[in-house]
Amino acid sequence: MTDFLEILGKTVSELLEMEKGRLIALSDKELARLPPKVVMSLNLPKKRLENILEILYSESLYDRLTGLLRSERFKEVLDAKIASISRSRNHGVREPGVFGLGDIDDFKKYNRRYTHIGGDYLLMMVAYYLRIVLRKGDVIGRYGGEEFGFILSDVFPYVINQFRRLKDEIQAQTEVTMSFGIVDIPTLLNLEYYRDLLIKSRGEGKECTAIERIRNALVHAASTAVSHAKQQPGKNRIVVAKISYIDPSKVDPYTKVPETEYCLSIV
Repeated sequence: MTDFLEILGKTVSELLEMEKGRLIALSDKELARLPPKVVMSLNLPKKRLENILEILYSESLYDRLTGLLRSERFKEVLDAKIASISRSRNHGVREPGVFGLGDIDDFKKYNRRYTHIGGDYLLMMVAYYLRIVLRKGDVIGRYGGEEFGFILSDVFPYVINQFRRLKDEIQAQTEVTMSFGIVDIPTLLNLEYYRDLLIKSRGEGKECTAIERIRNALVHAASTAVSHAKQQPGKNRIVVAKISYIDPSKVDPYTKVPETEYCLSIV
């Protein structure tokens, strides 16, 4: 029995060493997908561990399928843009900035027809052509599912031409169309409700909370514009949302966005 256990122990040790050798031969990108305990047990050189950490950090920022910013990271960039525009306004400078959402039309139908594999391939293609059109300094992220978020450092009405190029490129290069909703960030910040919200929050040391509420307001406005675009025959539209009325007495308990009415214009 003792001899058997010794042989079994040696066999297990040899198998573990063989498996360890196989794992070490993997690329750093493949190792980054393994549990941390497994990676640390391999006793890799410091340089490889640092590279694996860089890969993990990069993948935490970017969506694995499309290569675009992940939703959470995109929101952080949008918050920074809101804060920057707000600060520049306090110094008498009007920093431009437009937030937009773009949603693939009839994506669920496409998915049913070509399966999820086809849907994933379409998302990669759409992301690729959106990146081609956007200029250096513009920001794009995968906001969720088949929805993409945009932050463009441009002013109305010139920014509309940029969104037209996005829409036309997707229609020309893929089998689908996209509907877009856009809202001007400085215009929203100039509204008395949001201007007072920022002033009050700074006095209370809660500016981050106010910026999050403003971000939610921008998303609500752009989403409303996208919904309006999709209600049009053939969809495939760009709609600009401008706030026409705010009721501060009725606030959504989750987003903290007050009940809002919009002037929606197809451009």
